[in-house]
Amino acid sequence: MADAEGTKAELVNELVHVLGVQSKDAGSWDASALLSASELRALVNRMQLRSEQVKDRVGRCVLSQKSEFSSLIGSASASLNHFSQISQNLEPFLTPSSPSQDPSALCSELPALVDQTRQTNREIREKREAIQVVERITHLHEILKSASFQCSEGKIVEAAQVLIDAQQELGVSGKFLDETHGEAEEDDFQPYVLLRQLWRGTYSEISAHLEELFSSTVMIDANNSRLHVSNRSHLSAVLMAMERIGLLESTFAKLADGIMKAIVNAILRDPLRVELSEATPTAEEAILSWEEIFNKEGDTTLLVTVYTKLLKVVNFLWLHISCNNDLWMNELGRYLWPRMADSIISSYLSKAVPNEVSEVAKFQESADLTIQFERSLNELHFLNDLSASGDKLGKFASEVEVHFVSKKKSRIMKRARRLLVRYDFGSLYDDFKESSIGSDKNGEQNRIELLFQEEKCLISHAAKELMEIVHSALADACVVAAKISFELYHAARDALLLYAAIVPVKLAKELNKLSLEAAVHHNDCLYLAHECLVLKHQYLGVFPSDLKQTFMFVDLFALFQEMADRVLNQQLQLSLENLNKALDVGNGFSRTHEIHPHEMASLSLDQVVMGLEKIRMLWKPVMIGSIYVRSMGYLMTSIFGRLTSEILDIRDLDQRETEQLHELILSLDDRLLPLMLSLVDQRIKDTTSAENISALSEIGRLVPTWCKLLRLAELLNMPSTSIVEAWENGNLALCGFTSIEVQNLLRAMFQDSEKRKESLRRIAAKNFPDCPIVV
Repeated sequence: MADAEGTKAELVNELVHVLGVQSKDAGSWDASALLSASELRALVNRMQLRSEQVKDRVGRCVLSQKSEFSSLIGSASASLNHFSQISQNLEPFLTPSSPSQDPSALCSELPALVDQTRQTNREIREKREAIQVVERITHLHEILKSASFQCSEGKIVEAAQVLIDAQQELGVSGKFLDETHGEAEEDDFQPYVLLRQLWRGTYSEISAHLEELFSSTVMIDANNSRLHVSNRSHLSAVLMAMERIGLLESTFAKLADGIMKAIVNAILRDPLRVELSEATPTAEEAILSWEEIFNKEGDTTLLVTVYTKLLKVVNFLWLHISCNNDLWMNELGRYLWPRMADSIISSYLSKAVPNEVSEVAKFQESADLTIQFERSLNELHFLNDLSASGDKLGKFASEVEVHFVSKKKSRIMKRARRLLVRYDFGSLYDDFKESSIGSDKNGEQNRIELLFQEEKCLISHAAKELMEIVHSALADACVVAAKISFELYHAARDALLLYAAIVPVKLAKELNKLSLEAAVHHNDCLYLAHECLVLKHQYLGVFPSDLKQTFMFVDLFALFQEMADRVLNQQLQLSLENLNKALDVGNGFSRTHEIHPHEMASLSLDQVVMGLEKIRMLWKPVMIGSIYVRSMGYLMTSIFGRLTSEILDIRDLDQRETEQLHELILSLDDRLLPLMLSLVDQRIKDTTSAENISALSEIGRLVPTWCKLLRLAELLNMPSTSIVEAWENGNLALCGFTSIEVQNLLRAMFQDSEKRKESLRRIAAKNFPDCPIVV
């Protein structure tokens, strides 16, 4: 009973709350009081009015959400039908089985029913997941639409942020506009492919809008020489939006390229003629202009002018374009600074690198200016992580010694290469002609004495100037730091090696024939070889102590000495070939008693004399005396030896023929005697006559086969007994004759007889050391 009364009281309170009925005096309803008829009627009317209001509100709500309620009712109806079908399927299993129903049949249907239930649950989960996907797709689509709307409303920063958020949800990675990412893969979900395409389209739209805004805000007018920044209040928002969507780098790269081409290059091209002026900035506008001022007086320090004007440009970028943002200024400097630094180095610092050792200290002023310039740029956040040694310019300036030695070495090599390539060895003939008439001053200057040699030889101007280059490099190497000294030492060596590499190739044609160029090249090689011997003794005492162990030119002495020997041997072989060709004209000097063979033999000896005379005229004024004498002695020894051998090889000589050969040999001796006397020491010639024993002995020592040839001429005019006596007393052996040669000569000159046999026996019986014994 108590519970009933409590429930009644609760209903009354709720009714009062709904109807708004209160007590007349206390403002509260007394649940235990009885209601009057008037109060009941009022209560009924109020309930009817309230009911109508509730119905009206419910009707409006249903009408406004008609589609949702229809979908909900349809879904509920389908679910009810589905569960009703399940209930009908399960009813036979839940009700008691009739006596006629087979339990085994029920058991066979149960697995199928379980599978159907699982399939239904799976479909329900898939539909829920599909609903979630549709909701997410709808959400992303709305986000992209809102980004475009915000961009059109001018809220570019918010639009950029919305775009980046959508990018993360869509899984767009890498380069935003990369075409390879724009192609849909076959396994991609088609709605997401469409959303990505929509995202890229929105990105392109916002990017184009931002680029257009930046281009209209920051303008480089190269024609009017102005850098104009307008609408400054929106520039920061534009840059912030560009940074968020990853467009700032490419934008600053384009801006840096324009600034470099229009402003920086103009300043670096001629800093004294370019004047910068900055208009008074306003809240919305800033202008930097530059113009060329002609006929302006030069500044005392060109580098100061360059740095001052470049700092003014960078300061303008810091204030009016990067908006005092450290990161943005650093990003702009990342694209502009490397090109600016390279241009400053190539246009000014590299040219300011000293050319001589004495100028290295003067470069310190430029180095200090450069370091201060980079520090100022770093204060404006234009440089990234400036080290203690500076950035590109500071490091270049601090390594001035390295750049100096590189420049010095390059100049040494260029000078040496230009000298050797451009030098005309054909001009030696003009100097040679002038020296023959005593009017060649350059030729006398190029005559030098070699080490341990009393005589002078003629060298080319190229070799002499090359050694001047080498001496200059080594002199500088003795007064600088060890690192620079080492490089200059190698530059000197490389300059010498250039001669060995260039000149033999340049004179290849001249070296393959008897020429003045070949003789002078031989002297050049000797000169360079002997200079390499004295270089160490000349500079080792003043060379840096750390490098004294590496200072060496002796290996180059062997190189040039070998080159000189090779050239000389080649010239000797060419000369000998020409002389042998002249002897070939004599056809072995046989049958000289006949007219034609006699003429050919005489012509052959004439050509030999002319050939030797030509060689003398070419070599004697040029070569060192000892080398000339040794070379001519070698040629004459070879020619006289062959002539003697060919005459001794004749098997049959009649009296007239021996007389002709005797005359030819004496004639050759008379014509070559002055040439052979030119080989003898001048002191011997001044104190003796042509028949002087000392002079003749000296000639015999230089040309051993000459004595043999003269002795052969005498034998051709002697009887057999005299020939035998000359052999027996040893005179013939001293001249180089052998027992076989004397016997063959007897057989050729005299007919077979008892006397000849006796003579041959006596010659064979008398044997001398180093002479073969004929049995």
